[in-house]
Amino acid sequence: MLVIPIAKATKKLRERFGASLEPRDDRGSLLLEGTVPSWDAKIEAGWAAARFGYHGVVNDLMVPGVCDEALEQPPLRDGALEGAYFDVAIVGGGVIGAALARELARWELSVLVLEKEYDLAVHTSGRNDGMIHDGFAASPGTKKAAYNVRGNRLWEPLCRELGIEFKRPGSLVIFRGRTSAIAYPLMVARAKENAVDGWEYWSRARLRAEEPNVHPDQHGAFFLPSAGVLSPYKATIALAENAAANGVRFSFDTCLLSMGVEGGRVASLRTNRGEFRAGVVVNAAGNWADVVAGMAGDRFFSLHQRCGTELILDINTGATQRHIMSMPSLLQVRSKTKGGGLVLTPEGNVLAGPTARERPGREDYSTSAAELRELERHLKINTKLSLSQVISYFAGVRPCSYEEDFIIEKSRRVANLVHAAGIQSPGLASAPAIAADLAAMVVDIAAG
Repeated sequence: MLVIPIAKATKKLRERFGASLEPRDDRGSLLLEGTVPSWDAKIEAGWAAARFGYHGVVNDLMVPGVCDEALEQPPLRDGALEGAYFDVAIVGGGVIGAALARELARWELSVLVLEKEYDLAVHTSGRNDGMIHDGFAASPGTKKAAYNVRGNRLWEPLCRELGIEFKRPGSLVIFRGRTSAIAYPLMVARAKENAVDGWEYWSRARLRAEEPNVHPDQHGAFFLPSAGVLSPYKATIALAENAAANGVRFSFDTCLLSMGVEGGRVASLRTNRGEFRAGVVVNAAGNWADVVAGMAGDRFFSLHQRCGTELILDINTGATQRHIMSMPSLLQVRSKTKGGGLVLTPEGNVLAGPTARERPGREDYSTSAAELRELERHLKINTKLSLSQVISYFAGVRPCSYEEDFIIEKSRRVANLVHAAGIQSPGLASAPAIAADLAAMVVDIAAG
């Protein structure tokens, strides 16, 4: 992408967001400073800045009444890691960290996974619907699109190896109006460009035959047979257990506090459980990945948080539909989210959602009555569903870059640092493919 000169970028941003904006080129990334009136304005400014071609957007715009979040440290204090050395340190015990640990266990490397919580998958990796997306929704040409399709192909054999349940019900994008079906050729073109594994047009009659309880005001569907489902928590645990059985060490209640950088390399990592050294450091810290990057002097991006709430319906509801179903008002081609729908779990529940709200709070899982009412629209896709069947609900927070794409790369500034950041949806679906590429990067650095 062509980089827009900073003077021109500044002019455009100030015209839209006010003269108080102070953009500047920070070693190739675009740093935004100043004040904007609202959180929405801050997010919009970040998205606008991402179109100027810089290597990342660092959004330090201030919003009245919104303070920077502090990383909450575990109460544990001991010297369990003091003076230790590991060939590789992975910061973050989500599905990416666990999948990478398993990949690296194949090599003669000493590997440590740092997790600040008491267990794995406490945050984003355990707070999603478990859908293994087919790859259609990702914007063509993005890392999301490439990793999604690769990861989708890897999950089924991987689950067989790990002994966890995986199902492939396929996904139906249901046409809401008569004119919606006109978009079918465009949808096919997108699926082809993303190399999605199969698609079909379903007529109204075919859809009704396959899904007798579908909303009567439907006009056929776009069927993507490769979409699957699994338990995200069980998958993360299984990956980690396999890694641990092959020599990877996991340190829980362990928070990275700072990194010492010498000669362009991470020389030391300080935690609440002692200071240690590592040959290669992988930043897979989820919603805190930009903070971790900053500890190494490599904060070329910042993350914004997108919160989503989902409903869990009674286990008997799974008998009322056979496929994942969504019925968007638009085809979501230009949207930053997929719009939500009805997802089946391996156990037989139906999940409805998620919502998508931009708000501050890296670990804010609060929900509102308005969100639950918003989710009710998804239940109407299946005429046998109602709010009376809801047994619980939960929220998750997705870490998003302002480019709305994954950041999977070696650091350009720190020789032994690798980033796996901005892993929002379809991060779960992409995880095995991301881990394979990260492992190759780590081994390359370790060998050098």
